[in-house]
Amino acid sequence: LLETSESFYYSFDYGPVHVAVVDQYTADYSVGSAQYNWLADDLSKTKKKWKVVMFHAPAWSAGHHENDVTAQESLGPLMETNGVSAVLQGHNHYYARNEVNGIHYLTLGGGGAPLYTPDLEYPNLADADPAYHFARFDMTQNTFNVSVIDEAGTEIDSFALENKTPTPRAGFIATTPYSAGGPQVTVNKYDGLKLASFMAYDSNLRGEFQVQTGDIDGDTYDEIITAPGNGNKAPVKIFEMDGRLKKEFYPYGENFSGGVEILAADLNADGKQEIITAPETGGGANVRVHTYENDSVSLLAWTMAFEASYHGGAKLGAGNTDSSSAASELLVASKEGRSAEVKAFSLNDGVLSDKGSFKPYGDAFMNGVNLIGADLNGNSQDEVIVAPLSGGGPNVRVYNYTNSNFALLDWEMVYDKNFKGGLELAAGDFDANGSQELVVAPVVSGGPNVRVYNFQNSKLELLDWFMAFDPGFHAGINIAADDVDNDSKAELVVTPKHGGPNVRTYDLNGSDFALKSWYWAFAPSFVGGVNVAVGSR
Repeated sequence: LLETSESFYYSFDYGPVHVAVVDQYTADYSVGSAQYNWLADDLSKTKKKWKVVMFHAPAWSAGHHENDVTAQESLGPLMETNGVSAVLQGHNHYYARNEVNGIHYLTLGGGGAPLYTPDLEYPNLADADPAYHFARFDMTQNTFNVSVIDEAGTEIDSFALENKTPTPRAGFIATTPYSAGGPQVTVNKYDGLKLASFMAYDSNLRGEFQVQTGDIDGDTYDEIITAPGNGNKAPVKIFEMDGRLKKEFYPYGENFSGGVEILAADLNADGKQEIITAPETGGGANVRVHTYENDSVSLLAWTMAFEASYHGGAKLGAGNTDSSSAASELLVASKEGRSAEVKAFSLNDGVLSDKGSFKPYGDAFMNGVNLIGADLNGNSQDEVIVAPLSGGGPNVRVYNYTNSNFALLDWEMVYDKNFKGGLELAAGDFDANGSQELVVAPVVSGGPNVRVYNFQNSKLELLDWFMAFDPGFHAGINIAADDVDNDSKAELVVTPKHGGPNVRTYDLNGSDFALKSWYWAFAPSFVGGVNVAVGSR
């Protein structure tokens, strides 16, 4: 029992069940509070087969006393992540059962006080009855059956709970300001339901804040990684999805203010992703690989990807380019100020070994390239896709690694040849056919013209295109892809680099992309643009 002079929250075990009781009236239970952190720790550590949470004011119910939105937004995702099967609630004097993301929310308020009438139009309502009642729970190691019985002895509801062994069963979208904003991180479901919102740094900081996701501790749930943009002397930080700070570190010392590129990828096939960093600008091409273990971050390997005199920064990517093991190779591309070059490195015994390089646009092109690794043809080997970062035409090129060299497979002018605004790249398996599709969008200038390509018979073929925002919008867009709704297919998430913080999610239906949902990441009046990353929870 945890008891203080101001709050009461505790947990206990009963047979195969672990029960946690939340204090809603004398202690804060929002994300990051002491009680929230206690509950997260308590639920994650229990070894009991079944998990039940109890609190008084209902998160989901059938009206009269309204639903507790803080319980929905703060406790709901936490309970889902930790495998809670049922929530026992009161406050409303009737019986109701709501089902939300696999959790049964039971309002058991028929103990003797005057009854209320449940509103059968309330969301996620599975059953309701304005009756005096009690609930009986029959539990074994493998079964958990619930019966609700009224004062006449009649069973008014019965059901079996499912064991909610924690698994990454849905996705989340993490967003930060692209420019001119504070260090706010918002975490939402694709439909806009807020899962968390927190300040990654001092609230007075302004600028760009990078965001990435990755499973850096091997627990099958993605963490959120943030880094400062150019001009801020702030650390790289690692957060749990709900905003709890896990660790922070300075990859280039506390005085470096050139901004930090970040990427998460499993470079050594140990079942967790490493955090890779590179200077965004102003530093040398000092690429560093960090690992999280035993609640600390340590440097695993580093290399100067290009000559020491080059201070233009680097772009990062990863892909399993040779399929010789489960490990990905690290891909590094130069930015402005030297001949655009892509290098691949493998991590072996704490050393980054050079696996090869290529200059996709020749020695004369010096405007830098974007790059990703993706399996475009479903052969379990990732191709390397590159595009100009700025300047140059919209020339997308696809390479594969064979016989210790990178060979050009195909190239495509994805927009008018006169377009020189640079290209963003992403990839996802939108049709669940085992191969990923390539997505391109303008970095700057150009309309919000998103184009999606298949890679058939070693050739890029246009699958679909659409205007993600108003055709007159020319400020550039960010793109990310992953399965955000647990349907075994990737969705495409699009955000603007300027204008209102409108996050849009698209689904592939047949051969056409259609808007699935949208929401505001920040206040609608914020016009600094949105960085975006997608993760699993």
